[in-house]
Amino acid sequence: MVSYSFEILKAMQIKGHKIEKTKDYEVQVLVKKDEKTLFNDVVKVRKNVQGVYPETELINKKIKSAATKKELLEKLKAYIKKAR
Repeated sequence: MVSYSFEILKAMQIKGHKIEKTKDYEVQVLVKKDEKTLFNDVVKVRKNVQGVYPETELINKKIKSAATKKELLEKLKAYIKKAR
């Protein structure tokens, strides 16, 4: 079973950005599968009125399974959508 853990380390409001209410987050992401750590790093995520956009480069390098990557991105986006 895969478990996901997220913690917002830093949130910054972007002033003067083309899209209103743009905020950047630094999120500590921990992914474990059967007690083995698959991913433990800080991921930058941008949130605005149009959506949530995690930087995927680091995730793509460290996680090989396409299904795990997709699930991680979905859960990360849902977590950030709830953040204020």
